[in-house]
This record gives sequence, structure tokens and C-alpha cells, in this order.
Amino acid sequence: MTTPRKKPVVSEMSLWIGVEIVFGLMAIAWTIMFTVATRNPVEVVPLAHRAEP
Repeated sequence: MTTPRKKPVVSEMSLWIGVEIVFGLMAIAWTIMFTVATRNPVEVVPLAHRAEP
């Protein structure tokens, strides 16, 4: 005998929709961050006093 499946509760569905929205926003933020980082390379800063071995 199998138990009938219950419909998902509305609060569960809204929770997963919120998680998906946050995941999408994080993916967009990472994409923007990597795009900005590749367009602005790290600058080399010379050291004022370099110790000679």
C-alpha cells in the first residue's frame, strides 16, 4: 500500500523560489566581479627598501 503524495506547501515553494533568486543574484555578482577584475590588472608596486641577501 502506497501513501498518497501530499502537495507541496506554499511556504516550501516560496522558500525555494527565494533560494533560487539569491543564487541567481550571487552568480550575477560573481560574473560582474570577474569581469571588472580582468579589465583592471594588478599594478606592480616597487619596494622602497629591498633587503639584499
